[in-house]
Amino acid sequence: MCKHIGYVWPGMCRISYAEAKELLSQGIPVFHLYDDNSEGEIRELDELNEDGQYGIEFGNSFTFERYVESNADNTGFTCFCHGTANPKILLELTEEFLDLYQHYAPNDSVEKNIQQTWEYIRNTKPDTDDAATCAVWQEVVRRINTLIPDGWQFGNFRNNGVDYGFIRNLQGDVTP
Repeated sequence: MCKHIGYVWPGMCRISYAEAKELLSQGIPVFHLYDDNSEGEIRELDELNEDGQYGIEFGNSFTFERYVESNADNTGFTCFCHGTANPKILLELTEEFLDLYQHYAPNDSVEKNIQQTWEYIRNTKPDTDDAATCAVWQEVVRRINTLIPDGWQFGNFRNNGVDYGFIRNLQGDVTP
């Protein structure tokens, strides 16, 4: 398995310490997000600290815009996966992302294309990490770029090509 250096599950909306404190006091489930890509539910206010990373599950409020806004770093890059070029891991993460995105797609056309991409992954995913798996992954990258809103691009833009994510592409050229 790859070494995650941050939390990347697409079903979690990142929130600030102050938001975590407020939501937890209202009885809303808040999670501590760990650098190994795991999370733990917080039960008491004293479990919060200002240096922590926190999140709440998107539930039925997932949108692509909210996902990238909540997870973007100070340059606008939204990490999808840290530290792996392993296409099997990337395809597994993509299935989770597409599952969420499909339920809250902005329109029927996008929902249909998401479903087709999801089915493509499930029907063509080879069992080994060979050239065929890499070819499937490259097709999935192409398809994701047709699904996401205009002005965004998906790819391996950071960390010598092993950090996949979403970046704004406002001028038609990508500057990671």
